[in-house]
Amino acid sequence: MASPTLDDIYDACGRLDEASGEKKADDYALFIDGAKSIDAKVKKLSAQMIVRYWKNFTEQRNLAFYSLVSILEDRDPETRKAVIRELSQLVKTGQLVDKFADVLSQMLQQTDDAQEMSMLTNTLAQFLKSYPKDVLSAVFVNIIKSEDESVRIRLLKFISGHLNDIPPGLMDTDLKSLVEDQFREIMKDVTAAEFDLIFELMRSMGAYQSAHGRAFLCKMVFEQIGMDRPFPAHDVQRFDQILYFVERAQKLFSPTCRSTDFAEFLISKGFPTLHEVTPCLKNRLLRAVAQVAPYAGTLDESTVIVVFEHFLALIPLLPSEQLDSEIDDDKDAEPQLKLSELEAVGLTMYALLKTNKNVFLSLQEQKEHYSNWPKRVLYLAGLLQQYITSATGELKALREASSTQRDREKMQFLVNALKMAENVYKICKDIVHSKPTFSLILTSSWKKSVVRTTDANPEYDLNETQGE
Repeated sequence: MASPTLDDIYDACGRLDEASGEKKADDYALFIDGAKSIDAKVKKLSAQMIVRYWKNFTEQRNLAFYSLVSILEDRDPETRKAVIRELSQLVKTGQLVDKFADVLSQMLQQTDDAQEMSMLTNTLAQFLKSYPKDVLSAVFVNIIKSEDESVRIRLLKFISGHLNDIPPGLMDTDLKSLVEDQFREIMKDVTAAEFDLIFELMRSMGAYQSAHGRAFLCKMVFEQIGMDRPFPAHDVQRFDQILYFVERAQKLFSPTCRSTDFAEFLISKGFPTLHEVTPCLKNRLLRAVAQVAPYAGTLDESTVIVVFEHFLALIPLLPSEQLDSEIDDDKDAEPQLKLSELEAVGLTMYALLKTNKNVFLSLQEQKEHYSNWPKRVLYLAGLLQQYITSATGELKALREASSTQRDREKMQFLVNALKMAENVYKICKDIVHSKPTFSLILTSSWKKSVVRTTDANPEYDLNETQGE
């Protein structure tokens, strides 16, 4: 049988219009044959007629669908676009939605044509608004089976851009469960870019802005860490990955969404490995714990003690604890203060003692067990006070110098070091007080700082508050 011509298609269309509801399967079959034509115009017109009379020929629906798919696979982008334009008319029928969504999402993965990509996205979004479960199921299947990150990212961006367009009445419990289950499946093997898309999308959804929703997201992030595995002291890539997930989870923590699991894991498994990791990773870990600690709530006493003992270990030996030979050798040397480590551990310790006051009371009763720790903390406070006085004078001299003689890097270093020293000094003074208040609101030094170098009102500004 010869391939239909444009005239054949128009004649069949005329007969169907005159049939007044009478089914003429042979004429509809002509459109299906026209989809196989080598003539692009015949293909486009056939697709238009297949869609136009779609609802009248249910028994030929599958044949009609695959005819449209065959045209969607055409090498000519203009031919494909002509069919995509027609598909939006099928949204109201609610038929074969899962199959159309599968085809459209596959095409969205493959095209590099900006106009075609926009048309595919808009058509798929139309189906999504009316039949979210069928469309999301199809898109998720294509994400999971793809090994190409760029493809997965493109489909995730589609979901990210249109999930919130689903009418609230259709976003029921079953659909939420589908989204959660599929995202969890994707996260079994996920890149940082993919994780960020999923995480930020779920954070933006109303269902995950409640305390319960944030708790679910926290659990989802925590599952990525793999707490059942040893802490990766010598695996830089995995170490960095753990810190990456912790830093993302910090966006969720609040007095109603606790960071307990994160704090327990990082302290109980991370602290014992600190002597094995590089200084850079050590600082990142300690600062991550300091950010997590204010929302950790009640922890096991042994976990709090780990942090407390680490803080004490950072305090230089008292003169009475040093050997005579050490005093003779270093009588003019000032004790070395690890300010960065002291600050991060100090902030963590202060936050944990604030919410675990029973542990602090126990420590007060066991002073001798910890080498009279109040005395050691007071000694540290004295060293810090000396450093603050010295560094403040040095910074003042730099600020008063002419602009050509100012060492900006040195000034920035002193600003940060002073902030560290002041934070630790305040912590020391509070915890050795007869009645500690635990009411300090401290600003961590690692947040963005601005050094003023103008003569007027010289000072340094830091932002971001560390506390509940």
